[in-house]
Amino acid sequence: MSVTARRSHCRSIGMTDLRALHLTFLEQCITAAKARNPSHLAEMINSPASTLTGFVSGRSKTLRSGTLNKLAALTGIAPPGALSQKPAAGFFESEAIPFAGRIPDMPVDPVGGQHFLMQMQARTLELSDIKPGDILVFRRDVEPVLETPVCVQRTDARHGTADTLIRLWKPPFLMTHSTQIDSPIMIDSDIIVMGVLEKSFRVQNWLIKQTDDNVKD
Repeated sequence: MSVTARRSHCRSIGMTDLRALHLTFLEQCITAAKARNPSHLAEMINSPASTLTGFVSGRSKTLRSGTLNKLAALTGIAPPGALSQKPAAGFFESEAIPFAGRIPDMPVDPVGGQHFLMQMQARTLELSDIKPGDILVFRRDVEPVLETPVCVQRTDARHGTADTLIRLWKPPFLMTHSTQIDSPIMIDSDIIVMGVLEKSFRVQNWLIKQTDDNVKD
């Protein structure tokens, strides 16, 4: 059963949202830890494989707090619910959130697969025609090229938190493209690239329309 199908089995909207957040957190941890799969990641945190495989398969709806804390300690990524104490000026604590819905004709990858979906919350790339509410499809298995939108995690070791950013890749900086926000961020060891934008969709009149023009060839 696909990740999206498993999400649809959660009858409570709150539970669905929390499960979606935990699934995305697990995917981020797999990437950050360079784990082969959930079983390998469980081994890395000295937990039984079933701790994570049972969650992925749907036998458990969410991850336990102890498991979340172990994954956070291993990867430096804050678990869902952790917030930065003092975000930088013009910086959104959550520029995008995991998208738990389903897009017609969009294949669903298993946890740790090459695609993941996020829903834009900020205006950091509004001049690139990426607006709040847009659904963004990212790929993990490609390298970013100049001026492509990327999804990154910025960790804060002092506060033990991590933030999700959607920015343009312009080494040595991550850049915004907005009339309102101008906050370049240095690309350093605190930045983990989670994926490169492949395509985006806009929700209009309850329909999801593709906006491929956002992505450079």
